[in-house]
Amino acid sequence: MNQSLRNKITQFPPFVIAVFIIGTALFAYFVYEQVSRRMLTGDNSQTQNSQVIELTQETFDNTISQGLVLVEFGAPWCGACRRQAPITEQLAATIGERALITKLNVDDYGNIASRFQIQSIPAIIIFKDGNPVSKFVGLTQKEVLQNAISELL
Repeated sequence: MNQSLRNKITQFPPFVIAVFIIGTALFAYFVYEQVSRRMLTGDNSQTQNSQVIELTQETFDNTISQGLVLVEFGAPWCGACRRQAPITEQLAATIGERALITKLNVDDYGNIASRFQIQSIPAIIIFKDGNPVSKFVGLTQKEVLQNAISELL
């Protein structure tokens, strides 16, 4: 670094340099999070073709009442949930119409999550004709879910 540039930098008070460094780090982190979110949650055309059905307060009870239904309980801010999302998408494509693959945002519908004692996310419950028959907590691989569904068919 040339001497003239070094003199200009050292003219700034240390707190200004610290604020600049912290600001740059926060900006880099924000960009990283945005790119990761798009990659992991599919903020692209792939989401529009999603086979995973998003549940609401109005649709939850009716949806789980018949047949085999997998519900992924998660939240957009949850890193493990963002990693679970593509696994659930792949499962939905593999399972086809043998079981319904759904998701529920626990931030929006915490009362439903409370009904099923969801304390950690991601959590997955498989329902058969409205009754919970299997529960998984944490990041769960496609093969584990696929085997659980196959055993219940």
